[in-house]
Amino acid sequence: MQHISATDRALNIEYAIRDVVVPATQLEAQGHSIIKLNIGDPIAYPGLPTPSHMVEAFAKALNDGKNGYSPSYGLPELRTAIANDERTKGWPASADDVYVCHGV
Repeated sequence: MQHISATDRALNIEYAIRDVVVPATQLEAQGHSIIKLNIGDPIAYPGLPTPSHMVEAFAKALNDGKNGYSPSYGLPELRTAIANDERTKGWPASADDVYVCHGV
């Protein structure tokens, strides 16, 4: 198997969410109770159930066959909603200015 080395650019990517892990682990070692939401799975912790309206919306999307990939730039209606929200904050945004993606 051929080894492919990461580029310098890839090796130097900073990901702020991961930066909280070390201090959180240190606090946990000191006896503090830490809920690690950085892992992206809040329902892994008791007391943080998924709200019922979200479960219902997810089930509806699945039942309606909306369970594939979204367009590369994000769903048009989501991009429009985000742009509208940004305009209420004084940012002159249009849906064409919004790119919706997930993760790094």
